[in-house]
Amino acid sequence: MFPEGGPLRSKFQAKLPQDNAAAEKGSREPKEVAGLGKGVKLSSLEEPARKLARSLEILDQRCPRESKGYRAAVDLKACLLSWPEKIEREAYYDQACKCMERALKGGETAREKR
Repeated sequence: MFPEGGPLRSKFQAKLPQDNAAAEKGSREPKEVAGLGKGVKLSSLEEPARKLARSLEILDQRCPRESKGYRAAVDLKACLLSWPEKIEREAYYDQACKCMERALKGGETAREKR
């Protein structure tokens, strides 16, 4: 039913009210590059999807980000490790279980018990 890993979520989807501004900012740039927005007349339903796909490709490959050391998304993907290479799932699970167990016991220090 769902692809491996669960249902798909939009990276622009707001999760909390305070996320709305970030979601709006995230969806604004691709729309601007695609030439979409208020008042744009479209010839078909496929046209905006095609334009957005092209704009995302342009943004990922050609637009360096100041916050990312002036590297584009494809450059970052090539040089950064993916999560399976950073995290051992079993070790993470074991550590999470120990932390939950300790929390249920009430903590080890006075501060944790509060």
